[in-house]
Amino acid sequence: MARWDFSSIMELFSNKGLNSQLLEGKWGLEKESLRITPTGDLALTPHPESFGDKINNQQITVDFSESQVELITPAFGDIEATHRFLSELHSGASQSMGNELFWPLSMPGALPPDELIPIASYDDSPEGRAKEIYRSGLALRYGKRMQMISGIHYNFSFGSGFLETLYDRFSGTLGVRHFRDEVYLNLVKNFLGYRWLMIYLFGASPMGTDDYMGTFLKRNALMCDKAGCRVTFNDPVKHATSLRMSRFGYENSFQNQLNVSYNSLGTYISQLREALTTKVDTYNRLGIYQQGKQVQLNDNLLQIENEYYAPVRFKQQLEKGQIMLDALEQKGIDYIEIRTFDLDPYETPGIGLNQLYFTHVFILFCTFESCRDLTREDLERFNDNAQLTALYGRNEKLKLRTHSNKKVTIQNWGEELFSKLFEIADMLDEAGGKGDFTSSVEAQYSKLRDLAQLPSARIVAEIDASNQNHETFGLNKAKQHGRAQPEKTMMAS
Repeated sequence: MARWDFSSIMELFSNKGLNSQLLEGKWGLEKESLRITPTGDLALTPHPESFGDKINNQQITVDFSESQVELITPAFGDIEATHRFLSELHSGASQSMGNELFWPLSMPGALPPDELIPIASYDDSPEGRAKEIYRSGLALRYGKRMQMISGIHYNFSFGSGFLETLYDRFSGTLGVRHFRDEVYLNLVKNFLGYRWLMIYLFGASPMGTDDYMGTFLKRNALMCDKAGCRVTFNDPVKHATSLRMSRFGYENSFQNQLNVSYNSLGTYISQLREALTTKVDTYNRLGIYQQGKQVQLNDNLLQIENEYYAPVRFKQQLEKGQIMLDALEQKGIDYIEIRTFDLDPYETPGIGLNQLYFTHVFILFCTFESCRDLTREDLERFNDNAQLTALYGRNEKLKLRTHSNKKVTIQNWGEELFSKLFEIADMLDEAGGKGDFTSSVEAQYSKLRDLAQLPSARIVAEIDASNQNHETFGLNKAKQHGRAQPEKTMMAS
């Protein structure tokens, strides 16, 4: 097998006619948002009838709560079409909700008592009952408030021409399917190691309500680090970029013991299958049934595969009645799902086109970089870097640990990574005849030295300047988004 490294792959695609393959792929987005009233309270109304059936509608459904809408785009062959569809879908949904609005932040605003937060309800079919029991189990295990955190999931698959070119050069004795899996595994291993950069650049949840944070701290017996927090969480956390991606967001102490390996697809599948059958005493004591009603699917570490709260997951197209792990085992990896993005309150659909351009550059960088098999210590270091960036990323003195365990600032490590990101962006723009990718990298590069440009810092500055708090800031942005409509809208039936 030919040597796999950044220089070799860049040289390969610099050949005339091949650089256009870097533009190939399929992109899809899933956006979660809470419905709120004009006063900023959680909307306790049922899922709007105008959205159609929540099981069968492929574009608009619910997530954990009846009040939590999920907007889903199809997979498109270009980035612009994906973003346009999400923008139009968001606009159409907004127009059909009457006076209700979409909460524009990842961390929830004002929430009612837990017993009033409505779990998504379904019909009495076996599928509908299983979906509702699963969500009841999530509420029992983690509390309803944690489930009200929202974000954007980014789905991506490589184009066939791109994979064929890599296969011809690097496959050696590997078969096509095995080689394709290895490309995605390499991408994901590097993504895990460098995801701190995405949290730094796009983290947009530097605060949460006192109510939410107080409930979280009590439930998880954690104390806020005094060096990293102000007196209350309704103030911006001093140096945070993304509470959603920190231990104050989607954190599961039981799942931390999983340490799922990404070194091979077979190991990834077997370890998740083990989690699906591993009993947890704490969950057993909660009870599978309460007062004659089923409240969990089971007492295993994971009720179903979707409960694995990973920053990135492998995906495959499902046949009717099939589960993801079986599909991956039978057909290999078809695409990845990146789950690290906060909702951006400065973009009406929750994510900007510029961010999508940059993410594609970043994905190619993670693909081109070589990566050895990861040890448990590697994964722990990667997780530590992500946690530190989420909680203290706006502290210029913060140091992370590189892959060689050297301590370095975000700014200095970022300089090293951006030199390669600019190379990739130049090649993409040469192929596409436009400057979108280079412009996106330039915009993110400027955030290394000017922290004020970070979304988290902009939120903090706007709140401080206007004497707002988390709730009033979110409500004002929600109203702005409700008034901002693209020229064309689409709604699914």
